[in-house]
Amino acid sequence: NHDAKYNAQYILPQNIFTAITGLKDHFIKKDYATQIEPSKFWIPERFIQVYHGKLGEEIVNFVFEQYSNFKLTEISNIEHFEFFDFLLEYNDEKIAVDAKFWRKEPKDNKLDNIENKLKLMDLNRAIIINSRPNDDYANNEPRLDKENKNILLIDNIYEKKDNELSLNKKILDKIQTFIEKGHL
Repeated sequence: NHDAKYNAQYILPQNIFTAITGLKDHFIKKDYATQIEPSKFWIPERFIQVYHGKLGEEIVNFVFEQYSNFKLTEISNIEHFEFFDFLLEYNDEKIAVDAKFWRKEPKDNKLDNIENKLKLMDLNRAIIINSRPNDDYANNEPRLDKENKNILLIDNIYEKKDNELSLNKKILDKIQTFIEKGHL
């Protein structure tokens, strides 16, 4: 069934495992699914959204653990639950990190509340990272939010060369620059 195969690929794109070295082994070690079997049964979109949220968090956390010098910690304050996914500490400053798994470039209205959430958490900076592979946004440069230059937006952590996706190490360098210097 073509639709079932498409739905399985939509839920868990297999190219994340070839694009990020070690990610599949990490998923296996944690006993996470590395494949969704095609099914004729419909899966509710809300379930998929929650799953994609967790998938994005797991990918971003893995990338930071394996490919950067920065450690992410989950937000433990219940009052700030779901404001952002992680905090990153650098020189006594806490920076919010929000992991996404969006199929498309975020609309501005999806980003409107970031500044309010930062104020409520008494933070100044945030990094929003989309970890879903998307050919349309592969090789996109990270950018600072138009309104607030303390918010780094990353549409895609991948680059595409010769029709192959891989983790874009230049983006990791830009994240490091933003963390250490406060700009790109």
